[in-house]
Amino acid sequence: MLLLKEETANISSEYLAKVNGKETEDFQSPRGSLRHKIACLARYNRKKFAELKDRDCPDIFEDINTEKLEDFIFRINKYMDEYAPDQSDLKEYIRIISIYLTFIAKEPLHPPGMFVNEKQTIFKQGGVYHCPAKSKHILEEMSLCKYCVCRATD
Repeated sequence: MLLLKEETANISSEYLAKVNGKETEDFQSPRGSLRHKIACLARYNRKKFAELKDRDCPDIFEDINTEKLEDFIFRINKYMDEYAPDQSDLKEYIRIISIYLTFIAKEPLHPPGMFVNEKQTIFKQGGVYHCPAKSKHILEEMSLCKYCVCRATD
C-alpha cells in the first residue's frame, strides 16, 4: 500500500490534469458500447486513484502473494504495451489503479453498474460482485479476469 501511494506521486501532474479534466465523456452512447464503457471506466479509475491517494495505510494488514502480484503486473504491462504503446503515464496510472483494486480494495477491475452489453451489468449481490463477461474473457491467454474479484454469471 505504501509503495502504491508513493507511485501515485510519480504520475505527472500534466497527465493527471488531463485525466481529471475529462468530465465530458460521452455517456450518451448506447449502453454497452465501447464509448460508454470507456467513459464509465475512466470515471471509475479517476475515483479509485483519488481514493488510493487519500487512503490511510494503517488499515491494511494483509500480506500480498508476491507470485500472484508479479504475474498480475506482467499481464497488465503486456496488455498496456499492446493497447497503449508509448503511453507510459497511462500505463503506470492503470497499473497502480489495477493493483489497488485487485490486491488492496478487493473491488472489480471494471465499475459496478457498467453495462458489458446492452442489457447486462457488473453488479453486487449479497456482498459479492458478479460479471456477465468474466466466463468469456477469463479464457483469454493473458486475461486479468483471473484476478478480478467478480464471480462469473451465466
